[in-house]
Amino acid sequence: MENHTQWTRPGSNLDLPVIGSQVYIERNVVHAVTEVLMDMFYQDDDGGSATLQDDVDPVAPRTSLTYEEVVKDLIHDEKQYLRDLHMIIKVFREEIAKLVNNDTKELDAMFSNIMDIYELTVTLLGSLEDVVEISEEKQVPAIGSCFEELAEVMAYKYFL
Repeated sequence: MENHTQWTRPGSNLDLPVIGSQVYIERNVVHAVTEVLMDMFYQDDDGGSATLQDDVDPVAPRTSLTYEEVVKDLIHDEKQYLRDLHMIIKVFREEIAKLVNNDTKELDAMFSNIMDIYELTVTLLGSLEDVVEISEEKQVPAIGSCFEELAEVMAYKYFL
């Protein structure tokens, strides 16, 4: 049995199950695959392709943000996270499900609760957008209520 060097990032969970053999991919290959996936899933409104550079902000001096800017950033980040989850589900989970003949044990080992996370993110994003939309023009959107309601729903769903 060969002993392969483990390549991990700080904070990686080495206890996660590994299905099949480990594959080590060079960084430029990962970058190229990511670009292709982004071309498939992230089209600009004008039909152009998005690139990795679209999501990277240049290093700028840190400035204070207003509450409204923080809320807008939160909604933007949640939308990006939702797109990423969607890509994982569509590109990886559904294709692997075909390969393992929808064996739920293997799928759960690889993707555990990704569908629950996706549904939670959809709910949170919808709630945030609703609160921002119904708040009056000069009124600060009270997004804390979104988290309180979500916490109550999750407590009821998982703990009762």
